[in-house]
Amino acid sequence: MSPASLPAWAQEMREVFRAETISQFVITGNIHDFVEHRRADGITFTDLRTHLAEVMFERFEVVLFYDRGRGIQVARGH
Repeated sequence: MSPASLPAWAQEMREVFRAETISQFVITGNIHDFVEHRRADGITFTDLRTHLAEVMFERFEVVLFYDRGRGIQVARGH
């Protein structure tokens, strides 16, 4: 994943996370928006949850989401 292929907010989030100063993010608001992702074969749009699990955190073995109504959900891992 090239940083240039990410939206500005995602590039900033990536830099903070890679600095290893934090290990989690809390995202609030309209989390059902679609996110643009530029790839070699074109541009795709995915929902934020999918974008985080499959693009932003693709190198991690475990990705968890928490929703007050559904509890903890495993996006990837055991």
